[in-house]
Amino acid sequence: MRVLAQGFSAKLSGWSWPFSGFARDGLAEAGHLPPQDKLAQLRALGAKIYACGPSLDHFGVKRSQLAYPEIIIGEYAVFLGAMAGSDITIVL
Repeated sequence: MRVLAQGFSAKLSGWSWPFSGFARDGLAEAGHLPPQDKLAQLRALGAKIYACGPSLDHFGVKRSQLAYPEIIIGEYAVFLGAMAGSDITIVL
């Protein structure tokens, strides 16, 4: 959920936090794009991004902090309806 917030920066938590830069660099060397770039690619391809409202609350992300205004906030029933009518579904 935090990746959907404005200004997201990938950081490991807890005692691993100092190694965040190493992890980001290693993923970049392996050809992995940062999560924000992956989301930008999906949006450019016309993907709709859904976020679970209770999960946003749990991770402390306020709706006003979302990076993209078109993110659809819902719960389980909303996701089931969207997945039933989609060609491709990616669940993260």
